[in-house]
Amino acid sequence: MILGFGKKQTEQQLIIDCKAQNRKTQQQVYELYASLMKGICKRYVSDVAAAEDIMHDGFIKVFAQINTFEWKGDGSLRAWISRIMVNLSLDYLKKQKRISNISVEFAENEIDENEDDDVFSLFETVKRKGIHKEELLRMLDSLPETTRLVFNLYAIDQLKHKEIAEVLGIAEEASRTRLKRARLQLKEKLAIYCNYSQKTVNV
Repeated sequence: MILGFGKKQTEQQLIIDCKAQNRKTQQQVYELYASLMKGICKRYVSDVAAAEDIMHDGFIKVFAQINTFEWKGDGSLRAWISRIMVNLSLDYLKKQKRISNISVEFAENEIDENEDDDVFSLFETVKRKGIHKEELLRMLDSLPETTRLVFNLYAIDQLKHKEIAEVLGIAEEASRTRLKRARLQLKEKLAIYCNYSQKTVNV
């Protein structure tokens, strides 16, 4: 992966420079990932100001712990930063006493095939209809909090139901039920949005 910051640098070189506490490189990494990481925080914490604070705290933690990071190929830095952002977002919710006080680790998890198909179909609908990312985020924000968190952790961050149950302090079956509820509610919202958009175009 080549990054366009004037002088071309690979992701691996950026990591090396960050470990050397190069401030310019740290700023480059921040600019490269800030928008994406803010979006991740916003998926979990709907308050924009709180999400921005979490994102900034996340990068402070990233640069403070960069020496513990082991590069495993292109994309591994992004995955590592994303994990930090998700965990800090969950920490925020724990402090608000909304979920149980358990941290998570993201592994290479498998998704249940039948549920995966349904989630994939949902995302395909979004892509096919050309629905903007911000509109999808608004739909996610409108879901009940635990339902939204389950969908985020399962469909986007790919945790298993057992792990989600531990993170949120709910039964594993409750995680499955909330995922199903999230899919149904999102499908309904997508149908309403698409129908409204079509009527607007035809007016």
